[in-house]
Amino acid sequence: MLERGNGSLRRGSLPANGARQQRRQFLRAALAAGVSLPFARAALAEDEKPGADERPQPGDLFVHAEGDAEGKTVNPADIPLDGAPIQAWPMDPATKVVRDGSRLNQVLLLWLARSGDPR
Repeated sequence: MLERGNGSLRRGSLPANGARQQRRQFLRAALAAGVSLPFARAALAEDEKPGADERPQPGDLFVHAEGDAEGKTVNPADIPLDGAPIQAWPMDPATKVVRDGSRLNQVLLLWLARSGDPR
């Protein structure tokens, strides 16, 4: 190992065996963590329901994404006229799987008044 002394490089002693051992242990731990990472991601992905990460399909229903009614089906009466939008997820009506596996599936539902709207 080269050491700097008096402005020039000179040959120095190698690190002690303890430092080498610590470096090896660190490299082994880093390697083990890198190898096990894909398996951890696969284990976490198994917790999701099949179909939760699919895009919305024609015929899907909407369910509330947050609040007291979270997970309940959104009815037209739940959407206030000219009110705040409601956050919702699509849900497959046959399997009851909420398609919340991607943030891109979340939608905002709002009801805008037209002139002469009876509601």
